[in-house]
Parts: sequence; structure tokens; C-alpha cells
Amino acid sequence: PMQDVVVLGPNTRYPVRARAFRGWGYEIVDKSQKWDVVMYRDVLGYVLHKAKHPAPWNSPVVDWSKHPHGVRYTIMDPYYGGHCPHGWLGTRVPQELSEAPIQINDWAPPPGASAECYHWLLLFPAGDGEGGLVSWSCSWLYHDPMECFIAIQHPGPHITDVVISGLRDVLNWQYGEYHDFSKPPYDVMGKATRDPKTGQWRWTNPFLKIVPGLRSP
Repeated sequence: PMQDVVVLGPNTRYPVRARAFRGWGYEIVDKSQKWDVVMYRDVLGYVLHKAKHPAPWNSPVVDWSKHPHGVRYTIMDPYYGGHCPHGWLGTRVPQELSEAPIQINDWAPPPGASAECYHWLLLFPAGDGEGGLVSWSCSWLYHDPMECFIAIQHPGPHITDVVISGLRDVLNWQYGEYHDFSKPPYDVMGKATRDPKTGQWRWTNPFLKIVPGLRSP
């Protein structure tokens, strides 16, 4: 059954499917009408606290009234709010990258790009090498660095792998670092191995799974 909000703890019975999960210093909110999140164990908070550069809880720009539970990851369907009517750089149609429901940045756009589009776009695509695609970003710098979005563009055969990789990539891109996710502290998220053909991470026994949704659009 689908629950509204599950506060993860020692009494949680897994697996559990919900519209929102709250753990140690984070929450995952499922806004997708096509996909559901099923949680198998509560480990993401441990990873966020143990990573070399933990999530920005001490940042002076964090609005704690908006984030009483820590970093918020929103899993969503592609969103088009009208900020990119002509595509990205005039070459990509808007459907290839999702907009965010809030402004993501205020950076100067690349030459030829629309500033409005650039400021609202989830700039970072990630795929599984076999048709799966997500786009993601956090609201950077002083906007809201603890508000992160992952839009599922195309599911492909490894959508769970791509989303889990997105959860950690959001944090790593924020600090410009990459890590070996087969080693601690990341190994609690699942057994991570590199696909020799695509170079993508594959997760065995993942801490969460993305499954077809119970909700209708």
C-alpha cells in the first residue's frame, strides 16, 4: 500500500512504499505520477554524514524553515514551465532536459543560450547507456542548496541505478568530486560495480528501487 509520509527508524517495516520518506538529515519526496519509490533500508543519511564533504547543513544560506528534515530530494516527472520555449541553445528540444519547479541558479548563460532557460533548467543529464535518462540539479549557492530535483526522462532498463547514482551525483557535482562508490561509506547503498561497456554504475541489493507507479496521472 501507498503511505503518505514514512519517518524511517528502527521500527520501520521494509520494504515500504510512500510519497515521502524522512531519514537522518534528508527526505525523499516522490512527486512522479509514473514512478514510485520503494525503500528497503535507511542508509542515505549515514552516507551524507560520512562522505568527505557532507551535505551543507552548516551553510549560512540554508533556510531551515523550509528544510527541517535536511536535504530534500524530489523525484519528479519532466516539468516544462515555459522558461525554455525554444529548447536548449537552440539545438536541444525542451523534452531532453527538464526544468525545475523553482529557479536553480543565476549564472551567466553560455553564449547563445537563453538566460531564463538556463536559470530554470536541470542542467545535468545522466543515463544508463541503454536508453534510461534523468536530469538533475540542486538549487545552487544562495538560492537553496538543500533543494534537489531528479526528473525521470526515460526509464530504460536500469532506472533504479540511474536514480541512485543521481542521488550521490547531486552531492558530488556540488563539490566537484567523484568517489569509488564500491567502497565505504557508499557501499551501504548497495553493491556498486562499473558496467565495463558503458562505464555506468550498477547497483545490486540497492537501498531503494524505482518501480512503476500505483497512482494514475
